[in-house]
Amino acid sequence: MKCTLGVCTAVLLLAAPARAAIGDNDVGINTHIPADAVIDLCVEAGVGWIRVDNNWLQLGDPCGAMIPFAPLDASVSYAVSRGLNVYMTLAYGPPCASTGDADGVPNNDVPDSGMWEDYVRTAVTHYRAMGVRYFGMWNEVDLGGFWAGTADQYVDGIVVPGIRAVRAVCSDCMVLGPELAHVGEVDVWLESILRRMDVVGASFDIYAHHIYNGFGGAIWDGDSFLNALEHRRFVFTRRGFLDVLTEVGHAPGGVPDREVWITETGYRCQPPTDAGEMATQASYY
Repeated sequence: MKCTLGVCTAVLLLAAPARAAIGDNDVGINTHIPADAVIDLCVEAGVGWIRVDNNWLQLGDPCGAMIPFAPLDASVSYAVSRGLNVYMTLAYGPPCASTGDADGVPNNDVPDSGMWEDYVRTAVTHYRAMGVRYFGMWNEVDLGGFWAGTADQYVDGIVVPGIRAVRAVCSDCMVLGPELAHVGEVDVWLESILRRMDVVGASFDIYAHHIYNGFGGAIWDGDSFLNALEHRRFVFTRRGFLDVLTEVGHAPGGVPDREVWITETGYRCQPPTDAGEMATQASYY
């Protein structure tokens, strides 16, 4: 259980629209492609959002002119009918869109940017009509299992055409990213992505980030959740998310220039019904 809750020549085309506060400090659940019973439990829990997966490679004819989105349609329709806000992650290329497969795993390949743009345009058009306005550009590109390219390739081939596609078909949609996992050299990835986006004139509407660090703990436990989010605990640990934003000029005075959503966090109970494990999970949430 995880608690969740763009190179282009036209800079203006990629500019983020003016907006009021969006998140309202709300909480949601990562549901992937949820069954109705899961959605019912989310409503019962009182969360305002769910995050769902729109996996490009899983769609019937992902490179064809007509892309069938079921069964995700059923999940989205039911969630919206129950009053939930839906955040949709668009990711993972099919073999037919790959520009080269070096590891035998096609879903992490750098896709043809034109095909990706067509897919994003089609998906956003389809799901905006169903009430979805929030779209993420890929997932955890700092992990090799999800992305085989570089930070620049992510910006040039995913973010820029993705944002262009969203802007072309939806005037009130929001683009989120870069959805990095706070492990390894995540701070280097984040800095590289943001600097490249500044060069090409692209911007996310909302920053999205993933942090599974714990809370509190002894000093030898390393960075806590708040260290990962704001300021690293030691000079030898990776920079916090806000540290990087400040260094690259996207947090003047230490205040981010747009909303920050932690779209993956939480604690897995093992075993799921153990009282101590459940208490730890509760403290995370």
